[in-house]
Order: sequence, then structure tokens, then C-alpha cells
Amino acid sequence: MQIEQTLISIVSQLLEDPSTLSCDVGQSGNAKELILITTDPKDLPRIIGKNGRTISAIRTVVRAIYASKGNTERLLITCRS
Repeated sequence: MQIEQTLISIVSQLLEDPSTLSCDVGQSGNAKELILITTDPKDLPRIIGKNGRTISAIRTVVRAIYASKGNTERLLITCRS
């Protein structure tokens, strides 16, 4: 899928260990697509960025992709334990 490849190419550049990154797209209960990014806990601050600026920029890109298709999304980030 386009969104998975786009997110992996963006987020993997931020991580110390890109091999821990995974991105899954599914449906949530309220007709939104659910995007789940999973990575190592040590890389989470790199994805969030200072004052949340990095994740905000990532969300903006995701929203733009979905808006062009007329869809809505929900982006979640989790850590592997």
C-alpha cells in the first residue's frame, strides 16, 4: 500500500535501528483507517521529536494522503517490549 511504504520511508530515516520498524494499516470501528507504527522503545523519542514536532509533521503527511482520497485516518505509535 502507498501509505505503508511512505511511512516506512519517512520514519525509518529517523531510527537508530530501522529493522525494528513495522507499519500496519487496518480498519477501526468508526470507518477510519487505523495506521499502527511499531518500533523499539529507544527510538520512540526520535519519532515524537522535540515538543511533538516530528510526529506532527508525519501526521500532516498522512492526513494529506488520506484527504486526497476522501478518507479519514487514525495514526497510532506503539513500542515493542
